Amino acid sequence: IAIYQENTSKYLISLGFLNKSYMTYIEAKRFYRENEELVSVEFDNFFDMYDKLENELKQVISTEDKNPSLLHSRLDQFQQKVENINDLIKVLQNAR
Repeated sequence: IAIYQENTSKYLISLGFLNKSYMTYIEAKRFYRENEELVSVEFDNFFDMYDKLENELKQVISTEDKNPSLLHSRLDQFQQKVENINDLIKVLQNAR
């Protein structure tokens, strides 16, 4: 594991953002589990895709991957899940 031996600050900043992202994910998942009216496959798919994206991002950060093509693919997939969630939220809001 390279761990940014040449530039520790990049590594620490990357981990900081990853940790903030994970904390937001945990809070969103808690909220989802506490609100049964939100249960849907779109949310489940979103959380599953976040897990995959986070694992790929950890790998890229820890190895200083210079060609993170899989990460870009995961990010595109995650962004699609975010769009699906946003569409679902609009539908739920209009149903109120």
